[in-house]
Amino acid sequence: MNKKKLLADALCHSGLVGLALRLLPRFRGALRILAYHRILDIEDEDSYPFDPELVSASTREFRWQMAWLKAHFSPMSFSAFMGMLERGEAVPSNAVIVTFDDGFEDNYSNAYPILRDLEMPATIFLSTGYIGGADTYWFETVANCIYRLKTDRLRLPMLNLELDVSDSVASRRQLAEDVVEAMKVVPEKTRIAALEHLLGQHPNAGELTRNPLSRPMSWEQVREMSGNGMEFGSHTVSHPVLSRVEAGQLEFELHESRKTIEEKTGQPADVIAYPVGGQTEYSDAVMSVARNAGYRMGVSYIPGINPLDALREYELRRIHVERYTSRGEFQAALLLPKVFG
Repeated sequence: MNKKKLLADALCHSGLVGLALRLLPRFRGALRILAYHRILDIEDEDSYPFDPELVSASTREFRWQMAWLKAHFSPMSFSAFMGMLERGEAVPSNAVIVTFDDGFEDNYSNAYPILRDLEMPATIFLSTGYIGGADTYWFETVANCIYRLKTDRLRLPMLNLELDVSDSVASRRQLAEDVVEAMKVVPEKTRIAALEHLLGQHPNAGELTRNPLSRPMSWEQVREMSGNGMEFGSHTVSHPVLSRVEAGQLEFELHESRKTIEEKTGQPADVIAYPVGGQTEYSDAVMSVARNAGYRMGVSYIPGINPLDALREYELRRIHVERYTSRGEFQAALLLPKVFG
């Protein structure tokens, strides 16, 4: 257990959480945005063929997190937040927005019932090319391919990779992570070629891309959620790294995804979350296209909070929630984000 986790758990059990909550209104106003991917209960991690690191919380922990959040913070949607800014209203010092990236079906089956029961708003960023289809996201396909490889050597010449493949599940998890990271830093055409090469090493590639354990939502599910307090934003069409695509594809990914969400839900899609979202995964050019496409805000995956007196609307930061985040860490990240975020 690392020192930061120990300190956060000590804070949780010491009673200092209550003091921090009382002092919260005195802190400089800032918007906190929580970043989730999947809410899922994995019974046997070794037999789970996809990336367990995409699971942000179990259903039990997610319910606890949302209940605690509602009791001590002011959860809101992006539309409510932007409306307050436009009207010149004071944004609560404890304002928080719950977000999900990608659009996995468990957002509907596991997260949505909890959010609905607690009357909690949330924003889900959709990669629209996957929604309503059978294929899972490309990075999950990589994880499943490598989990099931029947060779002791993996060669991906377009990525300049030649790697040993062990029978160890932990080793294969790390190998999949390494391959995905290598795919994120090459041009989009190279990434696609590498994925096709990887799929070509399996006789039944379709079984690797279509699995109910890692399925996107349907548009019917999206529409139901949209009519019951959930908000949807763009995560592009095909989930590319936007700084690696050509200008024409960049325009398509941002414009088409927004148009599709608005047509399917009848609601505005005013916010985009940049896929991967680190410092090198989006750029001034990406933010300019986002602005011109009609987005009013853009969300990165860079850790942090967003001071209201210096708001950077097209590169908002988020607090990451991971499956190993303890309750103490969750509380500490929200109360003392500069230390624990």
